[in-house]
This record gives sequence, structure tokens and C-alpha cells, in this order.
Amino acid sequence: MAPHAVIVIDPSVPGAPDLADAAPAAVRDDPVRVIERTDAEVVVVVAGDVSLPAGWLAPVLEPFTDPWVAAVGPMLSSGPPAQDAAGADDDATPGTDGGHAALRLDARCWAVRVAAARSAGGLRALPALAGIEVDDLCRRLTAAGHTICVVEGVCADVGGAAPLERAEAITREIGHLARVASAARVGPLLSAALIVKDEEENLPACLASLSGLVDEVVVYDTGSTDRTVEIAR
Repeated sequence: MAPHAVIVIDPSVPGAPDLADAAPAAVRDDPVRVIERTDAEVVVVVAGDVSLPAGWLAPVLEPFTDPWVAAVGPMLSSGPPAQDAAGADDDATPGTDGGHAALRLDARCWAVRVAAARSAGGLRALPALAGIEVDDLCRRLTAAGHTICVVEGVCADVGGAAPLERAEAITREIGHLARVASAARVGPLLSAALIVKDEEENLPACLASLSGLVDEVVVYDTGSTDRTVEIAR
């Protein structure tokens, strides 16, 4: 059963409550019924310039019926590769029914399970994380074994720049995740070492899964004859 206690917060409204407090707030989208409870199970955050289709809220809440789903977002007219409607990846890793898994969510429209966010340390206000707090929280949620889900049946119009070519978008995404991990660094550094040969099919997903979890990745190729070395570079 989908969570029944939902608060929608528009961060563009002056004085909007902090996510960690899960306090009630007004919402500009009249069709959305906001249940104002301070013990909300899920908080949905929608920026003021986001346009959502009618009936968007129920599909966004549905994945939370899986107790391991910690955060959910829609497809976007412009956003990170996992949420980019224009460059949708047919080979995306399956998540819950009607969606797929992602490493992070666009902060302009997303929903988070309050208990999971709090157990992971909530939104951290470190100076180095200014503007990427949501990315950092998603990194910690996935590291804790939770699932980040993108709902394929809901597309939000967020404007922005024209979509990038798929390869360039993925390259930028890996760089962004690496920057998030670096900005959030606390404690000793961690390296991942891979010994590979002819792994062009498996290496992209393997490298993507390490983004945000380690400080560096060292790939030692033992004589590949396919595109393994090119992908690693």
C-alpha cells in the first residue's frame, strides 16, 4: 500500500520548511491533495518552475510500497541520463514495476522516504555540498542498500538546455558523481581495483556502480581484444 502521509514542498517559496523537519507547507498545484502531518512517511519536493501532468502524484508514490525504495523521481524533459525522457535508455537497470533504478535524482522534482533519509544522515549542509545535497543523499542511500527509482510513466517539464548526445551525457554524469563523492569525502580514502579482459559488455555498468562509492578506480587490463580499454579510459 502506498504511503498515505505526504507533504509537498516548493523550495522556491520563501520560508519553505527544511526537509529534515518534514513540516507541512502549502503547495501551488491545486489538484494535489496535501495531507499536512509532521510525521509524514514521504516528502515530495517540487521546484516552482516544474510543470507536472495531471495525476502525477499517485504513480510517484507507488514504488514506495517496496520497503527498500528510498527515493523516487519522474522522467524529465531535461535532466540526468537516468531521468532524461528525450534520451531514455531502453537498457536501463530494472527497478520496481513501471520504473528503473538510478544512482541519483534531479533535485527539482523528487520524493524521499523520511525514515530512510534520516537513517542515512539526512540532507547535509556542508559548504562543499552546496547545490548537490540531494546527490549526496542519494549516494548514501544507495550505499546503504536502498533503491532509487525513476517512474517511467510520469514526465515533468523542467526546461533547460537541449539534450546532450548519449555518450557525452553519460561521460558528464560519471564526472558529476565523482565530484559529489569528492565533495562529500569524510574519513580515509578508498580505491577500487579491477583486473579485466574482454569485458566491454559488463564494464560500463560496473564502473557506473562504483561512482560515488570510492575515491578512485584502477583498471588493470590483461590483454583485451575488444573495447574494454577504450571504455575504461
